Amino acid sequence: MRGQVTVGDGTPPQDFSILEVVSNGTGGFRLPRLTNGQRQTLEESTAFQTEIVGKGKGLTIYNTSVDCVEYWNGIRWISICTGGSSFIGGDCASSNSLAGGETIHCEITDSNCLTDGEYVFTIVSGTDYISLRVIDAGAGEFDLTFEPNDRASDRQAIVMVTSPCGTSEFFVYTQKGDDTGCGTTTVPAIKSLDDITAMCSGGAVYLYLEGYPAAGTYIWTLNGQQVGTGYNYTATQPGKYIVYGDKIGCDNNRSIRVTLDGTGAPSPISIIVRGNNGLVCGAGGTTTLIASSPASGIVRWFKDGVLQPLTSPHNEVEAGVGSWFAVVSDGSCWSTPSETVTVSEALNCALGIQLSGGSVNAAGQTELVFVSAVGIAPASQPLTVSWQPNDADLIVSSMVIGANGFPSGVGEPHGNIVGGNGGTGTVTYTIQPAGFTALEVDESQGGNPFLEKVSKVDFTTTNGISYATASVFLRQINYNLLTDVRGGYILDAQTETLRVRANFGWTITAVADPDNILQDGSSLVGRTGGNNTTTGDAVNFTMVAKDLQAPKIGKTATITFSRRQDGSTWDVVITAEEALYVGYFGGALVATIEGVWQFQYPLYVQSEDESEGSQWKTSNTISPPTSEWNGKRNTYNLNSTAHPAAYLCMQKNGAAISSVYDPNYNWYLPAQQQLMAIWVAHASFESQYQFNSTFLNSIYWSSTTDRTRDINVGVRDINVGVRYVNFENGTSSYDERTNPRRVRCVRELP
Repeated sequence: MRGQVTVGDGTPPQDFSILEVVSNGTGGFRLPRLTNGQRQTLEESTAFQTEIVGKGKGLTIYNTSVDCVEYWNGIRWISICTGGSSFIGGDCASSNSLAGGETIHCEITDSNCLTDGEYVFTIVSGTDYISLRVIDAGAGEFDLTFEPNDRASDRQAIVMVTSPCGTSEFFVYTQKGDDTGCGTTTVPAIKSLDDITAMCSGGAVYLYLEGYPAAGTYIWTLNGQQVGTGYNYTATQPGKYIVYGDKIGCDNNRSIRVTLDGTGAPSPISIIVRGNNGLVCGAGGTTTLIASSPASGIVRWFKDGVLQPLTSPHNEVEAGVGSWFAVVSDGSCWSTPSETVTVSEALNCALGIQLSGGSVNAAGQTELVFVSAVGIAPASQPLTVSWQPNDADLIVSSMVIGANGFPSGVGEPHGNIVGGNGGTGTVTYTIQPAGFTALEVDESQGGNPFLEKVSKVDFTTTNGISYATASVFLRQINYNLLTDVRGGYILDAQTETLRVRANFGWTITAVADPDNILQDGSSLVGRTGGNNTTTGDAVNFTMVAKDLQAPKIGKTATITFSRRQDGSTWDVVITAEEALYVGYFGGALVATIEGVWQFQYPLYVQSEDESEGSQWKTSNTISPPTSEWNGKRNTYNLNSTAHPAAYLCMQKNGAAISSVYDPNYNWYLPAQQQLMAIWVAHASFESQYQFNSTFLNSIYWSSTTDRTRDINVGVRDINVGVRYVNFENGTSSYDERTNPRRVRCVRELP
């Protein structure tokens, strides 16, 4: 038959159609249906082979093996379902693997790749439940094996096949699920504590099944992945949580969505005390668990995932057998949980020792730490010891740790206890050592400013078969911070170094500098250091330059060091001084503990002359005798306008001085020995502060009278003549009181 034909309708076909099949609304056009084997027979037939690249092109069938329409393009069969991929053999992925697990054999190649080489097979997903074995990489031949599917829902595996030409194709393999057993478990509604489903940043949402059902199989998933089992789950990630009964994929399931809230959650805490290492005597026994105290909020305890009633104090609980953790709640947010502590029944519940009191340090040791200021007794602390059998003896022994043991006779455990202390099996100690004395921590007197007294106390009991022991460390610590701060620092834009010794970790938390004597005070805030009691940590700071228009002598800046553990503070005061450091030549001569005599205080001298020509006295008359080394007392005794040199230095104090010990009495004219010390040290001063040795008149007055000569009359007579030092050559001699000489004042800075 030749011509244009319409089938199913009386209308003629379109001009561009040879054959039109028109549906009457109840049927469709059915293509020839061939299996893979039948298609292969067709392809190998003589008729088809004759026209394989001719009239055979475009031949269309419906392949019942892969359930897809295919046509011949002259080279291979093109599946409409695969979109015209050049890879062939992928129909091996079309058959679903059984839930019980089976192996699928595949030969997948790229018909457009004529390069010899090996195919590469990559498992993109499904690595948890499939394995791939390469049989012949050059032929693209491999086996894919599914493990049994324990889910009710289907699951897929994706394999990427890469040809030697570098082309790739993805093939999806499906394994059937097994819904056998679904419907056995009824899943209750999912609830959350405080009805919170918006998780605070850094926190958690505590999900549970209503009624906390003990029976049944409950599987928690997040975004399709299993994350837990049981009647509760702690959510720390946002997403969709589904609880399946019996199996993942069963229709008996419930879901809840957890979102993320930007509000910050309370910081998590840790459990710091685990009484008797979490062992209890008998199924109904309890032990004490103590959590660290949160900065804010209250501690709530969970047992086996169930919130417990509020305890008092809130960070302690008497815990029975089970799994326990602690959480902080601030009313709107929950923290993440602490570590879980498992409380279990002791195998030999007739033997054990529990300690209650103190804290557990980083090394896991129970300890009581006593801290207070020098001369003040620290607060008392209780320690309770309980033991089983409760009528057994308790043996108490102690040993000194380090150089100094914890004080005795201050309520510390000592002496054995017989008969279980009246059969109670418990004893409480109230411990309170005396405060450290000033002598104990005075380094100049041979004391230890970082003194620590430590003893370890061991408790032992027995049931006649075996022994139980427990230990506690008793520590008394003098937390201290010392520096080599000087009494004054000149204003010369110089950088100074402060050595800071401390037996704790510190942070500089504040710098108060109201008069701006430091260039970089604010940059010191945040600096950390500590736990260095020998060389100390170096803290550098820079003074400002001297400003003659705005004198800052005596102005101070305060650097505050804070102990990181408890926030206690130590202040170090930096004093501005327009003077140069000489050495220890101030105050009285005193003997050190080593029997060495030295002056008490460091001496400082002005950085410039107070006068380039001043009389020592306005007349050459006898003055009161003065000391060779105590310029401070000399100047006080000479304080009058009749003694201009001493008067100049006295006036620098800016106030009426009532005695040598007046706290406002700082500046004075140095005694002869002090002036000699300045000459010895002056070569080390910066050039701009050097004494004027280049001037002919380089003689400086001391406050010491000569006592041996009278220049005017040329005869020996006591209390006549004044000592000076020539800074050209370091000689010290005497001179007339009325001669004008240079003056530099000094001061002591304790």
